[in-house]
Amino acid sequence: MKKKLVRFCLVFSIVFPILAFPAPNKTQDKIEFEIFKAKTEEKFEHLKELKNQDLIRLELEVESQNRIIEQLNHQIDWLGHLISYGSVVITVLLLLIGFFAYRNARNDAQKIAKEETESQVEKWFKQNNNQVIKHMNSMERHVSNLRNRLDELEVGIQSEANDHRQSMRAVVDKAIKQGITDNPVVASQELKQAFESAIQDLERKTVATYSYNDWNTKAFAAFHAGKFEWAAEFWGYASGAATNDDEYALSIYNKALVYHPKYLNNPQVGIDTYNILLDKFLESDLLFIQTHVALSLLSKAFLLGKLNRAEEASFCDNEVIKRFSTSTEPKLLSYVANAYCSEGFRLILTAKQKWESLEIRNETLLQALDLLNKSLQRISEKEKGVLLGNIAYANWLLDQKQEVESTLKNALSIGKEHLYKETLNDTETHTVPEDEGFRIIVEKVWAELNKPNAN
Repeated sequence: MKKKLVRFCLVFSIVFPILAFPAPNKTQDKIEFEIFKAKTEEKFEHLKELKNQDLIRLELEVESQNRIIEQLNHQIDWLGHLISYGSVVITVLLLLIGFFAYRNARNDAQKIAKEETESQVEKWFKQNNNQVIKHMNSMERHVSNLRNRLDELEVGIQSEANDHRQSMRAVVDKAIKQGITDNPVVASQELKQAFESAIQDLERKTVATYSYNDWNTKAFAAFHAGKFEWAAEFWGYASGAATNDDEYALSIYNKALVYHPKYLNNPQVGIDTYNILLDKFLESDLLFIQTHVALSLLSKAFLLGKLNRAEEASFCDNEVIKRFSTSTEPKLLSYVANAYCSEGFRLILTAKQKWESLEIRNETLLQALDLLNKSLQRISEKEKGVLLGNIAYANWLLDQKQEVESTLKNALSIGKEHLYKETLNDTETHTVPEDEGFRIIVEKVWAELNKPNAN
């Protein structure tokens, strides 16, 4: 019951005011509100305009203050520069004042010291004049003695240097005179030093002033140093600097030799170089030139043989025989003997190539023996090694073996190991059945020669 009463009271308290009091006039209130709003906005706009004017005035005042501050900063900077410059000027002035004060003080001190020193020196000289003069005279004599001694030493050293240079030059001249074929490829220590000394002398000259002898010396130096391409080039320059036919022929001949198999191993270039000499001097009647013509023909034949051009090689050997076999000059006759020997050996190889025809091979071998015997009549004892070896070989191939062993012994006694190796190599060219037996007899003779108790 109490709950119902409470619910009734609550409902009545809410509904009664609504029913008892009428609703206000909403239109009138709205009009009044709009009027109030418009007046308020007008006041705000007026205040806003006033504030904007104040703000502009303040900005102008700030800008004015900034300009004033900037002017003050410029004035402060200028004043700072003036102070800096003033400090520098004052420092320079102080330095100048100090320098002049120091200079004056130094000059005064030097003047006083000079006067005092001069006084002391004058006093000392007055007291020791005689002793000073005596000592100076002694020093002069000592210096004079030293100068004389130095002059003597200089003369002695120069004399020794000249003697050494002359002895080195003599070694070089001897090597040049001997030529290429008579010298070892690897030079002795003495010869190396001699050529080094000669090259040092040449370095004092300009290349444009080199003479034939200068180029010839450089060529030999390069050759004995194993620089064969340089040697060939230098001999080419030597031929251009030659002052006579002898120098020209010798330089061309030496250049051609460098292309042999032992050195640059370019046979065709060597042949072409020999042809330069032969084209110019083949008909010469001068002994020195004829000597090099004969040598060039023999060397050309050797290179042609290396290229398997047997007919051309044979022509060169026969040219030597035709031109110089009637000469009375021993050197030319020795070259004729070499030509007979070379042609005889070439016929031995031809006989081996025609081995199947007994008649042709024997006839060819007999022709070879005839040429070898002609060579034997013209050659010196020390050069007979190769020739006797070829004679023994031809007799062996002809089956005339009675004196082969004794002939081989004489040949190998002269030609030594080089001939021993070359003889074995000969049996490997166009090999025939008889070569095996010949190799055995060669080995036997060589072994006997190398026994400890062999003569």
